[in-house]
Amino acid sequence: MASPLIVERMGVASGRLKGKEAIRRYWGQGLAGAPNLRFELLQVMVGVNSLAIVYKSVTAGRTVIERIEFDDHGKAVQAEGLYGPLEAGKVVGEDEYKRILRELETLRKNWR
Repeated sequence: MASPLIVERMGVASGRLKGKEAIRRYWGQGLAGAPNLRFELLQVMVGVNSLAIVYKSVTAGRTVIERIEFDDHGKAVQAEGLYGPLEAGKVVGEDEYKRILRELETLRKNWR
């Protein structure tokens, strides 16, 4: 599982957790810290062996995409949380965030 919140909440620099126990601790800590957590479902996108849930965290006031990848037996094998620009800038740092945006703009221009 990968999420910028793993860096923020768990202090794991890579932003990645592996194994059920580590993921269980992450979710347990997150839910304990926000007992009145509320979400507004915005969209569900379906891919090949994957789906993305787009929602707004009413509690935190931000839009989030949770992407989950499944194996051929329907078991979740990878997941990641994607957060809006402000959250990304906080996690990777403002300079790194601007560098990433420049790279994305270059890719967009070259895509045509």
